[in-house]
Amino acid sequence: MKIPYIVVFGHNASGKSTFTKKLLNQFKLNRVNGDIVRDLIIENTNYYSDINYSYFTEKAASMNRVTDNFRLSLLKELIDNKAPILIDGSSVARRTRTRYLDLVKDNNNYVTIIIEISIPEKELISRLKERDENNKDHQWLNQYIEKKKAMYEPVNKTESNYYLKYTQDNFEEVVKELNIIVPEFKK
Repeated sequence: MKIPYIVVFGHNASGKSTFTKKLLNQFKLNRVNGDIVRDLIIENTNYYSDINYSYFTEKAASMNRVTDNFRLSLLKELIDNKAPILIDGSSVARRTRTRYLDLVKDNNNYVTIIIEISIPEKELISRLKERDENNKDHQWLNQYIEKKKAMYEPVNKTESNYYLKYTQDNFEEVVKELNIIVPEFKK
């Protein structure tokens, strides 16, 4: 029996967290999410309470390092305990996915699965605009246009054992595929 090690990636506002929460209703997995860590730190640490991600600052870079280190430590603990893993929110850059996948590269207990969250760009832009309206301190759309869109790197088929694409219309198909790959972890 292989243990699932699932890396979910996509642009900001593409629906990664919504997808992973739905997946948790179907499978016994441990969700690792940086947003939860970031929110906890911002809420409980004065230094980060005024952080602004709209512009690159040392404080934003520091927060990203703290969050990444926490996620990596948690992943290592889960791997050491042979726990099924769902990484919610890897960057669209291959090097970030690779950093997570390398943790189990030589571990025969795990089967690696990349799930790309893909939505039409028009829908993505609409969601980013909505985020901008709800959070005036962050410029989601500008970040996408100026930086994140160019960072996108498609999946190389050798990155993982399996690659699935979620398009918001095929949740049941993704679940069906996962049931074939890791049936022991179905709820």
